[in-house]
Amino acid sequence: MSSILDASLTFALETTYGTKVVTSRALEYVSEGLDFKPNRVQGQGLRSGTRVARANRRVTPTYQGGGPIEIEALSKGLGLFWQWLMGSGTSTLVSTGVYQQVFTLADALGAATFQKGVPRLNADGSATIDPITFAGCVATSFELSGGKDLVKISADVDAQAVTTATAYAAPSYTTGANLFTFAGAALYTGALTAPTTTALASGATPLANVTEWSLKVDRSAKTDRYLFGNGGKKSKPVAGEPKLSGKLDVEYSDTIFRDAFLADTDMSLVVTYTAGSLTTGLETLQVVIPDIRLDGELPKTSGDLVKMSCNFTGFDNLTAAQPLWIVARTSDTAL
Repeated sequence: MSSILDASLTFALETTYGTKVVTSRALEYVSEGLDFKPNRVQGQGLRSGTRVARANRRVTPTYQGGGPIEIEALSKGLGLFWQWLMGSGTSTLVSTGVYQQVFTLADALGAATFQKGVPRLNADGSATIDPITFAGCVATSFELSGGKDLVKISADVDAQAVTTATAYAAPSYTTGANLFTFAGAALYTGALTAPTTTALASGATPLANVTEWSLKVDRSAKTDRYLFGNGGKKSKPVAGEPKLSGKLDVEYSDTIFRDAFLADTDMSLVVTYTAGSLTTGLETLQVVIPDIRLDGELPKTSGDLVKMSCNFTGFDNLTAAQPLWIVARTSDTAL
C-alpha cells in the first residue's frame, strides 16, 4: 500500500530524442517542477450571434513540457545523470572496486525520459501513484553549488512531450551512497594538473578562505524548433555556445582574489569533495575549470570581518583539453 509520501522521480537516457524509454534510475530529489506547457491559441474570427469566445475555436498548435529539478550530490548512482547534464561520460577501472567517471561537455544535448510518480489520496488515507512521463528531456542549463552543508545540483529541463498513459516504473534506489558535504570539501587554484581517465585533477594552491561556491552552465539552447510535420511537437533543441559562470564567497585573509580581479588574471579552479572510503582512497567528486576570470569585487570595509563576493566567468584558455570536467571516483561499476 502506498502513502502520500511515496512520490518518486526516475529517468533513463534515450537513444533517440523524444522516443520514450522505461525509466530505470531513481533520484533522491529535493524538489521538482516538471509541468505540461501547452501553447493555447483562441481563434479571433467574428461570428454573428455570439457574445463570448467560442470553445470550439480554442486550439493547441504547439506544446512542450519541463521545469526545474533539484537533487543532492551522492557518491553512487549519479553517473547517468551527470552524463545527461554534460552530454559525454566514461567510466574506467582504477583499481579493484574503484572506478573513475569523467564527464565533459558534448556538442549535442543529452536526451532522457523522466517519470514522476504523483501520490493521489484515496478515501482510506492510502495513495494511488499516478505516473506522468516526460519524453525528450534535455538540460538547457544546470547549476552546482556548495556552502556549509551539501553539494546541490539543479537543472532546467526542457521536454518534448508529456503523457499519463505510460506504466508506472517503481523506483529502485542505489544502496550504500554517501552525501558530499562541506566537511569533505577543498578548493584549489594555481598550476592545474588536469584529470585523466584514472587520475584525479589537482591544483597547486589551496584556497583556504572560501565559504561558498557555485557554478552555472548555460547551454544557450535553441528550444523553439517547431517544424511543419511534427504534429505540434518540437524538434530536439540545439545547443549554442556554453556559458560558464559562478561565484566564490571568500573571507578577506589574503590578496589572491583582490589582485586577480584588478589584473584580470587567469585562475584555475578545482573543487574537490570526498566522502566514504573505497577499497583504495575515498569517494570523490571534482569540478574542474582550467580558466576563470573574476568579475568582482574589491573588499569593502564595515568595521567587521571583511568578505568578498567574487562572480566569475569560465573561459577556454586554448591549452586545456576541456573548459570543464566533472569527475567522480566511485565504487559504481558502470555509469
